[in-house]
Amino acid sequence: GVHQGDVLVRGADLFGDGVNVAARLERLARPGGICVSGRVRDDIRGILRLEFEDLGELSLKNIARPVQAHHVCSALWPPPAIKLPPAPPGPPAAAPQEAPQPHNLPAEATPFIGRETEIEELTHCLLERRRLTLVGSGGVGKTRTALRVGAAALASFRDGVWMAELAPLSEGGLVAEAVCRAVSAPVADARAPVDVATAFLRHKQCLLILDSCEHLVAAVAELVSALLSHCPDVSVMATSREPLRVAGEVVWRLPSLPIPGPAEGRTAVAAMRFAAVRLFVQRAADAVGGYSLTDMDAPAVSAICRRLDGVPMAIELAAARRTVLKPAEILARLENAFRFLNAGGPAAALPRHKTLWATIDWSHSLLSPAEQALLRRLSVFVDGFSLQGAIAAAEGDGIDPDDVLDLLVLLVDKSLVNADMTGAATRFRMLEATRHYAHEKLKASGETDRDRRAAEYLADFYAGADAAWPTTPTEAWLERYEPEVENLRAAIDWAFGQSVKYHAGVNDGGDSELGVRLVSHAGLITEEMSRQADMKRWAAAAMAHMSPATPPGRAAWVRFWAIKWQTVFSVGELSADRREMIELFRAAGDPVGLSCALRTTAMTLSRPGDIPPEVETMLNEATALLRTAGVTKDLATALAHTGYFHFAKRDRDLEAARRLSQQALAMRRALGDRTGCLASAINLAEFEFIGGDTAAAIAYASQAASDARRAGHLPCLVNLQSNLAGYLLAAGRVAEAREAAVEALSLTRALDHHDHAVPCVEYLALAHALSANFQDAARLLGYTESHFERTGQVRDLAEQIGHDRLVEELRKALPESALAALIAEGAAWPDAVADRVAKDEVLVSDRAATAA
Repeated sequence: GVHQGDVLVRGADLFGDGVNVAARLERLARPGGICVSGRVRDDIRGILRLEFEDLGELSLKNIARPVQAHHVCSALWPPPAIKLPPAPPGPPAAAPQEAPQPHNLPAEATPFIGRETEIEELTHCLLERRRLTLVGSGGVGKTRTALRVGAAALASFRDGVWMAELAPLSEGGLVAEAVCRAVSAPVADARAPVDVATAFLRHKQCLLILDSCEHLVAAVAELVSALLSHCPDVSVMATSREPLRVAGEVVWRLPSLPIPGPAEGRTAVAAMRFAAVRLFVQRAADAVGGYSLTDMDAPAVSAICRRLDGVPMAIELAAARRTVLKPAEILARLENAFRFLNAGGPAAALPRHKTLWATIDWSHSLLSPAEQALLRRLSVFVDGFSLQGAIAAAEGDGIDPDDVLDLLVLLVDKSLVNADMTGAATRFRMLEATRHYAHEKLKASGETDRDRRAAEYLADFYAGADAAWPTTPTEAWLERYEPEVENLRAAIDWAFGQSVKYHAGVNDGGDSELGVRLVSHAGLITEEMSRQADMKRWAAAAMAHMSPATPPGRAAWVRFWAIKWQTVFSVGELSADRREMIELFRAAGDPVGLSCALRTTAMTLSRPGDIPPEVETMLNEATALLRTAGVTKDLATALAHTGYFHFAKRDRDLEAARRLSQQALAMRRALGDRTGCLASAINLAEFEFIGGDTAAAIAYASQAASDARRAGHLPCLVNLQSNLAGYLLAAGRVAEAREAAVEALSLTRALDHHDHAVPCVEYLALAHALSANFQDAARLLGYTESHFERTGQVRDLAEQIGHDRLVEELRKALPESALAALIAEGAAWPDAVADRVAKDEVLVSDRAATAA
């Protein structure tokens, strides 16, 4: 076997592909014969006259590139005396094909999914800038993407694309030698590998892909600088979890795959628009021999991809479990992502690529002790953190506050933390898999006080939110305080001993008093974000943990939010809970809190036409308490509530109601109070309707509903759509009214505002009656009457108008005995049955079975 190639010389021994190719060719030679490589044949052409039998390009064991091989047949010197006859005519010879560009890129074992735009942009950037580093967290797909870019750029490099895998190397001194092996540059003892690589590539036009550089960054940077300085036609693309920091380097942070939001992945067609979902489906199909996404599976698969942050490795490991589990079962088991996915991974992968844990553990092992401490301490934040939050949670025990930013920058550089600078302030976040890993490290470290530090920081943070809210525009306020809501949720759960979901077993016992403090400041953010269900749960937990030692102001605010979102309406008299709440605010000397307590209590007592005398006194005091503070959202609300009082009292004063409501609206607009403006629109539309201008009421409510939908403020949208249904019914626009009421009903159930659902059902009952479906209308009337009687809830004026019209229509259409029987039947219906009938989701023939 004869081959001409590069070898590695170590003492008296020769190593490398040059020797190995010759050995493989020897095994191909016939007994007593010679087998040569294409390089040898080309080199002796014109020197020796030999005849060769072409064996084609062969894939030889452990040789990265195919080798052209030939048998040597016979010597042709001197030339033969006999002339051969001309060849018979035949089809024209095929045009010679251009030889493929040389490379050592491995074949893809599985289809590559997504990143089409990124591949194109990366290829263009590489050809233009020559030095590109793909940076990203473990498992995000840096190597696969680099190989794709290398294949896309192959035609642009005359001397090929060569990949050097650096992960197995343990010393920086081996980097240049690995590159020499990749490009087949001979390495001898007399010359440094860096010099050999530089000399060999000086006149080459090629691309080097240096994979997994993070543990040898200094050595790789030294080699890349030398190559780019002395080899003008060599380009370098590196993959690493941190930049190389060489001159002119383009750092491209590779993101996770796009994932569908909760509303975007409800159907298979919608979900498959996202690369993360397509990857899951493809790998699941590979695992089970065929799989197509269905509408039934789409929400679960979309949620899996969200839960795994779109990280390709994590998604592939989850999809592999499709062999034994359905997507919904996979999702249910992702709470402990590492234990569930650690058994996955291709057998041929490097150990650090086989599991999520091993991949992150590899990055963690490269960190300094201070970096490791910061990473695990920051894991107490379940949904990202600010720099101030990081300092609060991480300082102490070896980390000074002034060091946190520098350490955080290092974690960002090493792709263990992401920095998002799109908002008003930079926000940092770990991928969920990384956070779970870090929290396991926190658990093992015994630093159980970090949850407490984070909770204390959040209590102070949302106390600041309360102070800023009265004069800060809604959008600016939410931009600052909304990002911490999930962290607030986790802190409250930790404080009350419910932290397993977020903290994977790390718990220093919680702190119920700190939980009460957190809840006392949680009301405004939950109200602005339509998270009343959370506030109900938190307030109930806080009420159970309050004691006589709880400061009165804190206790008062917890009671305020607990009472505000209670499910049973007041029966028209001042309850003991509300009386105690008011007295607590007085004892705390909190004028804003006292004003809130007085005016909300007044509104609860304000039954249209039947208002106790103390209501006006409460409203006057509530307004007076705020006058000295200037124009605030609270003052605007007090004026709006006073306006409603003038509207609802027995001797209705619409002029005073309109005037005060317009004053409140002007204040709210000046303050940028988006939620307050929506509340004003609700009142003003109601005033117009009761005043006889139904068209104006519809216009007010329709515009405000569009604003509420755009802002995502669901409680206001519920009120507006419910009221709009009543106005549209009064105008004879039954189909539009039904559409508005159905949306309002669905939203009330989703928000857990079940009392607000009942007027929606009653408006739908009227829509049924106006469509001649009198029996269902009667049953639904029975359902609503039963609710009002049972809870003490009172219809507002517009609702009462709709109710009276419904009763009138039914009495005209049905005999009294039949109407009474149908009302009794509906009174026994549960919410789910009433909703389905109201929304016309059950056939008439199925009514009895549905009720049963």
